[in-house]
Amino acid sequence: MQRLEGSWLVNCSGPQLDYDRISDPLIRSLFDAGLARPDSLSLGFDLGDDYRLIGRDGVASDVLFALGPPIRGNLWETTGVPDIRKQCEAVARHLAATAA
Repeated sequence: MQRLEGSWLVNCSGPQLDYDRISDPLIRSLFDAGLARPDSLSLGFDLGDDYRLIGRDGVASDVLFALGPPIRGNLWETTGVPDIRKQCEAVARHLAATAA
């Protein structure tokens, strides 16, 4: 078993549905800095492989990931614990592989 430490974990499970209109400071700062963009339906973040956020430039981040309700535009069934648990496992496996 490998342990990874991070500086931040942010729970973004409560914002409104239209990500083009969200006023939440964290979401706005990610969009304004070009680190993230809304998915094609504006229901959440646009994602690349392994749940990586896609920036304004269309490139998937190496350090920013999204799980759960903020990715419902990509994976509609993403609000239940079993779904989110699978997403967490996939991100953990990706992080462990890249750290090795």
